[in-house]
Amino acid sequence: MYRITKDVKNRIVHVTLSGFLVPEEVEAFACEEQKAVRDMGCKSGNYSVLVDTRDLKLQAQNVIARLMEFSENSPLKATKIAIVVGNSVSRMQARRWVGATRVGIFSTDKEATDWLLDTSAGLFAAAS
Repeated sequence: MYRITKDVKNRIVHVTLSGFLVPEEVEAFACEEQKAVRDMGCKSGNYSVLVDTRDLKLQAQNVIARLMEFSENSPLKATKIAIVVGNSVSRMQARRWVGATRVGIFSTDKEATDWLLDTSAGLFAAAS
C-alpha cells in the first residue's frame, strides 16, 4: 500500500509505503509520484522526496527490482531522497533500493525533513 502527499511550499513529495507491495502497485505508485511532481510545477532536480518505510514489510526481489528501476529511470528525478526506516532489515533494503548518492536514510521524519531542507547538507546521509 502507498500514500502520496505534497508539500508545495518546500517542494517535497511525501510517500508512505506499507505492508507488502506487488509489482503492479509499484507501477501505480511510480505514475502517481511523477504526477505529484508535475502538479507541484517542479522539474527534474528541483524537488525532494521523503519516503516513510517504517511500516513496509521485507519486499520480494521483483518488487525491489521495480522500485530500483523506477528510481533510476523516472523522467523527473529528485534532488534528494530521504528514507525514514524502522529496523536494520529495512535499512539494508532501502540502501539496495536506491543506492544513489542523493539519498539519506533516517530514523525520524524530523531528521529526514531537516536534511531535505538544508541546502548546505551533502547528498548522502546515514541514519544516526
